[in-house]
Amino acid sequence: KADPEAWLNYYTACRMAKNMFPDKWQTAKGEYLVDLDKIVKKADESIPNTFENYYLKVRNNHSFNDQQIKDMFKAYELGPDRSEIFDELITYYEIQRDTVNSRKICRKWFDSRDISPGILNWNYNVLASLDSNSILVTNGDNDTYPAWVLQYVQNFRKDILVLNINLIMIE
Repeated sequence: KADPEAWLNYYTACRMAKNMFPDKWQTAKGEYLVDLDKIVKKADESIPNTFENYYLKVRNNHSFNDQQIKDMFKAYELGPDRSEIFDELITYYEIQRDTVNSRKICRKWFDSRDISPGILNWNYNVLASLDSNSILVTNGDNDTYPAWVLQYVQNFRKDILVLNINLIMIE
């Protein structure tokens, strides 16, 4: 109960099970597979004031309300080199149109070597294949963040506008 890494692994396992098998999720829930909100609540009680606690709160809530923003920056304060929080920070900065800070986090993420070379290569090839001044519509993490990292860190294909369809809907 007192191991922050265990809470992170538990949450991740349940989240992946829910995402990978949504039809089976409801019938599979029980003693160990539980709703993510319950895990976050128990983690908050068991490991307060840890990176993992704040990160789980952020990961479980994508509304970018004031509390989530506070939790995101608290997680970053406690783990400034923990790449798990980088995508949330980049999303926040992109929504705020704060390219200076978005660029800084992209640099940290690139330098961490946490993004797989295969994903970077795939995004490089996608960006390279587009006509000048194109718009690249993306859908998820693997086709959005690495493209931004390449643009901001490697100054590659900065003429391309990368639009994530999920972020377009955020005011």
